[in-house]
Amino acid sequence: MARIQMQPLSRALVVEAPHPSLDELIGKSGIEAVRVDAVPDDATLIRALRDTGAQILFKRSRVPVSRAVIEAAEELVAIQLCCIGDDSIDKVAAAEHGVMVFNDPVSNGRSVVELA
Repeated sequence: MARIQMQPLSRALVVEAPHPSLDELIGKSGIEAVRVDAVPDDATLIRALRDTGAQILFKRSRVPVSRAVIEAAEELVAIQLCCIGDDSIDKVAAAEHGVMVFNDPVSNGRSVVELA
């Protein structure tokens, strides 16, 4: 069942510690960010998404987002990956539930420059 978002996005959950400047950036868009410091398992992630009413999940690549997470997080409409890959998301479940999935294909550019 697709989710319909009729109001502006205002709540986000941030996991896996992307750079703190993310909070300021999304805050300028009127979105309140709540961070979970530990890398959550399914149950912890579901609880955090429900408790915050997060509409957007910002994450890196370690935390899997399973069908169970997507189905339990009724407010969730988007997952923003702060990395280049998207294999940590059940994309079929996301599509079936109208949850958009985005990645950041240039996020590793800085790491490559630092390594070189």
